[in-house]
Formats: sequence, C-alpha cells, structure tokens
Amino acid sequence: MERRQFGRWGAVTALTPLRRGWTPWLRLVFLFGSLTNVAAQPILRSRVIALGRWTLLPRAGKPPAMVFETNWSGAWENYIADLGRIMPWQWRSIWSGAERFPGPLPVTDLLSWVDVYDHGADHFYTGYDDTATTQNVSRALALRPRLARFIAEVDGLGPDEFGRHWRRFTTEVQGLV
Repeated sequence: MERRQFGRWGAVTALTPLRRGWTPWLRLVFLFGSLTNVAAQPILRSRVIALGRWTLLPRAGKPPAMVFETNWSGAWENYIADLGRIMPWQWRSIWSGAERFPGPLPVTDLLSWVDVYDHGADHFYTGYDDTATTQNVSRALALRPRLARFIAEVDGLGPDEFGRHWRRFTTEVQGLV
C-alpha cells in the first residue's frame, strides 16, 4: 500500500476488527484517556504526534471494529516504531483485543500489521505550512501567549524603552523561534 505522505506529514487510518468481549475493556481505557493524559506522556514529550483518535464502529452481528486515525510529522515507520517502543503497555491495553495484533515488539511485526489494516487518508488538511513539524507547531503555540504579553507591555513605549524590552523578550524566547 502506498503511504499517505503530505509534505512532512503522514497519516494512518487503521480499521481493526475486535474480538468478542473486548469492548467493555476499551470503554474503560478510553474513559481513562479522556480524563487524563498521564499514559500518553511518553509520546506527547516526543512532540511527533499531531492527532490520535480512536472510534468504535458498530458491525451488525459482529463485535465492533476500532478505527484509529492519526497524523504526525516524519516517516510512518519511525512514528509507529517509536510508539511501539516507548508505549508498549499502552499499545497492549488498546489493541490486544484486535484481530491478529502481534504486540508492539518487535516493531517489524507491528509495522507489517499496521500496513495490513491502514486504509490511508483520502484527504488531509493541515493549517500549517507543508514544511512545519509538530515541534515547530508546539513552539509556536508556546510563543503565542508570551508574544501577546510582550505586545501589551510595550504598547506606548518610546523607542529606547521598546528596544530594551525587545532585547529581553527575544533573549527569553529564542528557544521558541
């Protein structure tokens, strides 16, 4: 299957049939995930993922299927492999009830499994430049409130005082630009 790559961004839409009896467990896992992001901290710290969403899709006379949609910046092999390595128990808690789930490790089996169930993305929208990364976006979001405070602080200042504020501001936020 051809990978869906949009500039630096990639997307997966995986549709995985679930085994009978797995739905109540998933509802608990999803409830926990909606209340806290403690289990997602390893991937959030990596600043690679832009979106991850799970949906249960009812099927007549069968257990539901799970739809997983995600996008990220970078190569899909690295993204999936990183998820498998840094979040193995999270993968097991979500996908162990999916048909033929090989486990998160070794990642070669996981990559093959994702390749089978990935249906790609028919269209992909991002409000970011094609060359932006999730790291760029994260830094821009962190910079926004600091810039708003700076603008409010310097409103009406003369050139010399503005210059002092500007030098201090650019020194403080240089890691974000």
